[in-house]
This record gives sequence, structure tokens and C-alpha cells, in this order.
Amino acid sequence: MIGLLIGAPRRHSAPTGFCRTRRPHVVRAGTVADLKDRFDEINQLISERQGWVTSVRGAPELRFECLPGSPLPDELREAGYEVSETDEGERILPAGLVERFIVGHDGERKLVTEGSTRLAQVLTHAGIVKVMRHVFELTT
Repeated sequence: MIGLLIGAPRRHSAPTGFCRTRRPHVVRAGTVADLKDRFDEINQLISERQGWVTSVRGAPELRFECLPGSPLPDELREAGYEVSETDEGERILPAGLVERFIVGHDGERKLVTEGSTRLAQVLTHAGIVKVMRHVFELTT
């Protein structure tokens, strides 16, 4: 205790690889390098399908977000992953809001009505959208 008071280096009593406040990560299959390689492949696949990976590269669990109704979770299930939905959240997207409108004869913008045959202009804005969060075990 005296060493702590005078600035001596602290000694960790927990075994190497353990943290006092969190459970240790147990890698069940493969090495961390294998998990990182697998992560890169899955991250690319999820990004190409308009999803967002939120877990840390090399972690044994992969967490991702996608828009509601996205076929991405089902595609991953078909590929053999046990994907489960955890909760929902929000994300800011650069084109989260889309306005379709026409310019009237008076020059004013008017929202497009269903069945309209006039050429619509599209304007996008950044906006907050609802996302679904999912998780699955990343094994090699």
C-alpha cells in the first residue's frame, strides 16, 4: 500500500488477459488473426448490402445494423450464421430523407401525388432513420 502512495508502479493481481470490470473474451475457433480476416470479409459483404458493422475488428461476436426490412440478416442466415436481432436504434444517414416534388406552373414546389404522370424532381437531405441491430458469432 505504501508503494501506491509514493508513485511505485502498480502490480496487476488479475491473470494476464483478464480485466477486472469485464469478462475476458474467449476465442473459440481460430486465432485473432483468423477472426480479423473473417471480419474483413463479412464487413465488406455487409457494407455492400447497405449495412453497418459496429463491432470491433477481431472480436468473436459481430454486431451490425441495417434498415428495417433489409434482406441482409436472412442472407447471412442462409450463409450459415446464427443471426439474432438484439434491439433497434437510430442512425444519421446522408440521404435519410427523400422529397419527391414537381414544380408547379407558378414556380412553387408541390409534393408528388400518387398516380401523377409529371416528371418528379428528387431532393435528399441528411436525416435520422430507424435501424435494426443484429449479432452473430464469428467463427472461422
